[in-house]
Amino acid sequence: MLHILREFSDDPVLSSYVIDDIWDDMKAMKDWKCVISMLLDETPIAELTDMDGTNLVRMLRASAKKAVGERIVLATDNRKMYYNKSQKVAVSSVVSYSIGAKSH
Repeated sequence: MLHILREFSDDPVLSSYVIDDIWDDMKAMKDWKCVISMLLDETPIAELTDMDGTNLVRMLRASAKKAVGERIVLATDNRKMYYNKSQKVAVSSVVSYSIGAKSH
């Protein structure tokens, strides 16, 4: 799992999507004791980089969220939507139609 997350470690949102996508398929992600022992081990079998530690914390956080019934990745993110010209026209016509319908 750490090998996979290294590829996406520059983007925490993307890392969250990766963790969420493979959550059900990888039992190691649900093994809190293993993750915590890897984080606390002073003489690890394999040398962990700072980024590996960060990714382990991300996995542990995701595991805790799942345990209490929260979603790892929200249904929508707060990124600004960008529309091309035809999409802007369609959105504005829907908005003006709904405003006009409310006033009648």
